Amino acid sequence: MNQIQFETSKVFGVFVKLPDGAKAWKNERYYTMQLPKAIDLPNENYKIVGFVSELTDEQKEGVIPNVDMTGYGKLFPNYLDDEGTLFMDVDQSFETLTDFLKVYIDNPYGDEPKQNEDRFLTKPHNLHMTDVWKKEYDVWKTAQQNVGNWCLLTCNK
Repeated sequence: MNQIQFETSKVFGVFVKLPDGAKAWKNERYYTMQLPKAIDLPNENYKIVGFVSELTDEQKEGVIPNVDMTGYGKLFPNYLDDEGTLFMDVDQSFETLTDFLKVYIDNPYGDEPKQNEDRFLTKPHNLHMTDVWKKEYDVWKTAQQNVGNWCLLTCNK
């Protein structure tokens, strides 16, 4: 199983990409008893938070630190920006965390690019467009390797 470890100022965390069909693991007993044994965790204090696609705002706030700004409420970091940009929405912040770590539920580049798409065809066929397709396909394929059913486990600091 693929796993990606991370740390925020609140928690140590691990995203685990489950095998296809693992949605059936939601059977609570198997889910809580077998998953932690099937992956390599730094210590036994990690708890399963849930499937990334099903996390609530409250669960995300348990992972993402916030700054309480008078007049603005809670603000959350942008993990894709080094300039300190903040979001008012924990969903946006959590999405930047998963994007930064390349934890994808869907491929961010959309559907697989097909070589016979009109935009890659020129008359006469030109090698440059084949190269463009190949580069786009390689980027899509790399991202596709990180698409799946991810589970989040955390351990409080």
